[in-house]
Amino acid sequence: MEVCFLKKYILVLLLLCLIFINLQVFAQTNLKLEYLHEIDISTSYFPVGRLPLPVICGNMVYDNKIGMENNYHNIYDIETGELLRSYKKPFSIDSLGLYTNGKQVVYVYEKDKKIIVYEGLKKVWEKEFDNYIYGLTMDEAYIYVAVAETGIVILDMDGKLHYIINGEIGEYILEKEFAIGMLNDEKNIYLFDREYLFKINKDTYEIEYGIQFENLYYKVLQNSKYLFTSDINIIDKETGEVVDRIAGANFAVDEDLIIYTYGKLIAKNIATGKILWDKEFIENQTFAPLIDNDYFYIFLEKFYVIDVKTGNVVWEDEPIDYFFEYIPQIMATDEYVTVFIENRDDPRLRIYRKVYE
Repeated sequence: MEVCFLKKYILVLLLLCLIFINLQVFAQTNLKLEYLHEIDISTSYFPVGRLPLPVICGNMVYDNKIGMENNYHNIYDIETGELLRSYKKPFSIDSLGLYTNGKQVVYVYEKDKKIIVYEGLKKVWEKEFDNYIYGLTMDEAYIYVAVAETGIVILDMDGKLHYIINGEIGEYILEKEFAIGMLNDEKNIYLFDREYLFKINKDTYEIEYGIQFENLYYKVLQNSKYLFTSDINIIDKETGEVVDRIAGANFAVDEDLIIYTYGKLIAKNIATGKILWDKEFIENQTFAPLIDNDYFYIFLEKFYVIDVKTGNVVWEDEPIDYFFEYIPQIMATDEYVTVFIENRDDPRLRIYRKVYE
C-alpha cells in the first residue's frame, strides 16, 4: 500500500515538473524588445560606396567613425553605450567596412589596402597589401582577402600567410576592379558579383564551379544548403544549380524558411515550396530584414518582431521619422537586437534588449 502511494506521489511530482517546464518554455516564447539607447555612428557621410556598417562581437559594438580629419575605430559597451576604447587613425574613406567571426573583428582601412584586426579592446595586428582589397570573409581559423593582382590571400588569426589562391581567381578579381561579395561555410568559399558565382573548396583551394548569372549581386544570403541571390534565385550550394525562383524582394532566411515581401509579407518552406502564411502589411523599402531564433525582424512603416510560425506580430516599436531617409540594417545576438539607421546627416545604432515575458 505504501509502495503504491509512493509511486503515485512520484508520478504526480513528475507531472507537475513537466507542466512547470512547459509553462516556462511557453513563457519564453513571448518576446518583447526593451529600448536601451542609441550610439552615434559617424559624423560625416560620403556619397561614395557606403558607410561601413558596425558589427557586434561579444557584448561590444565596433564602429569606424569618419571625421573630417581623422577616422576613429571606436569600441562601445552594447548594454550601456559607453565608449570603451577609441583608436585614432588618419582620414580614410573605407567602403568595405567591418567583419567579425564572433571572436575577432577586422577593419578594412587605408582606402581599402590594409586590414586591422582587433580582439576585445586590443588591436592585435595589421597587414597592408600592395593593391586594393575587393572583398573579405572570415571564419574561426582564417581571414580570406580578395586582393587585386594577387588573388585570395589567406591569413591565419596571427596574421601569418597561409596560402594564396591565384590563377583563374586572381584574373577574375583583377578584371572586376570593384568590390566583390564573399561568403564562406564549413567547407567552401563563395565569390560573387553581378554576373558570376565561384565556389572554392577550403581543403584543396580548387574551384569547384564558376557560373554566370544575371543580377546576382548585391545581396547573397546563405544557409547550410542554399545560396539566395538578390532577385531570390535559390541556388544549390553543392551543384550551383538554381532550384527555385521566388517573385519578391526584401527577404531573410534560416534553415527552413524564407520570408519576403511581395505586396504582402509571405513565409515559405524552402524544401517543399509550401506557403506557410501571408500577411497584409504596409510595405516600405527595407533592405535587410532578419530571422533569428524563430523571430522575424523587419522595418516596414515601423520596426516589427514577428513569430515565424504564425506571422503574428509579437512586438512593434513606435514610428520613428528618421528611419525613412535611409534603410535600417538589423543585427541580433542572444541578448540584444540592434538597428543601424544609415541616415545621411545623423547615422546611429539603436540598441534593444530581448525580454521574454
